[in-house]
Amino acid sequence: MCNGRNDCGDNSDETYCSHRGNCPTHRSFFCGKNNNYNDRCIPLSWKCDGWKDCPSGKDEEKCNYENLTPALLHKARFRALNWTYQLRKENQPTRKWGPDVGRISVALYLTNHSYFRGNRSIRDEISYELSLDLLSRLALKEIEDISSTELAYYINAFLVTCIDPRKFHVLDLVSELRKRVDAQVYTNRSAMLALCNAGERMTERDVEKLTSVFWKAHREFSTDTQALAVLALVCVAKQPHEVFDMDEIKELTMELKKRQYRNGTVENLKTTALVLQTLFASECEADEENFDEEKALQQILRSQKDGSFGNVPNIYYVLPVLQCRSLVNISSSHCKAPVIDEKEALMDLMNQAGEKWSVRFSLWIGNNRTLERTLALSVPANSSFYRIMEFAAGVDDRFK
Repeated sequence: MCNGRNDCGDNSDETYCSHRGNCPTHRSFFCGKNNNYNDRCIPLSWKCDGWKDCPSGKDEEKCNYENLTPALLHKARFRALNWTYQLRKENQPTRKWGPDVGRISVALYLTNHSYFRGNRSIRDEISYELSLDLLSRLALKEIEDISSTELAYYINAFLVTCIDPRKFHVLDLVSELRKRVDAQVYTNRSAMLALCNAGERMTERDVEKLTSVFWKAHREFSTDTQALAVLALVCVAKQPHEVFDMDEIKELTMELKKRQYRNGTVENLKTTALVLQTLFASECEADEENFDEEKALQQILRSQKDGSFGNVPNIYYVLPVLQCRSLVNISSSHCKAPVIDEKEALMDLMNQAGEKWSVRFSLWIGNNRTLERTLALSVPANSSFYRIMEFAAGVDDRFK
């Protein structure tokens, strides 16, 4: 860089370089001469951003890092993403992203969803690993043996990687989770949020349960629980069914704001990030009088070591905050309608784990059976006739 050669091909490595000493001070910072005796200019926004861009490190001298700038947040985001990508094990044939592939997929999407819209190779690889992960579990146990929190985890990850959670290898994960949420006395905030993210219609009973768990957690000083409950309620308020109004969120978020310590944190790194997510999702403007968002962000950045924030679960909660986003922004809106390959769909049905029924599904057209079509299917045991019709339509368009 700044060595007088076009190393990148598009000359971008020489873009901010000066060979005549003319470095415009109003938009550039002059690093001085490098080892090749070439002058070097960098964008002014790169100065004091926490990253040494000048060979001598001159751009990071005499800096006041208490001033939170967009460039500083961008650099922290870049370092965290770089650390996350380094988790990928290139030499492994499968499971390159490890056991936390679901959290990684959501964190990457919420940081910059163009990774999943523009770079199909990353999305498709993660999508494949997520499918493989759940299928391998279903080969050893029934869907009922997978916890509601885990189902919510898969649903959120499937949405951002363009897997339909309602039609995952003939399993409707959303309906399964809804059935459990309605049957359980205990309110699982993560499950509620995943249902809402998946477009499931939320009810007044759901709102009552979430509000109740918020105030119960308030008495028990469980801020994580409260923040997740509010995120779920924010998602409900954004649905068109009008079972909950966003104005009712203010009282709840005010209680969360009271939990902030003088140094800007809310209990710990994860909780601080969750509360910030809640505020970003529910408020258009910062409430500086009751909560210092800048100080909270500064504390988060101070905890960044070598690009990471300690572990993948922390990255999962922190990365969206650096983009001013939240778990409510999980969506499949970036996905195009999948092209169904009939042979692949049939193989998916035949290769499912668990007990199977062999079914012959026939369609007759005309009083005298002028046209008859028959399809042989291998479907999960106890499938309803309507579900078998859906299977047939998914395998062969002529049965729609």
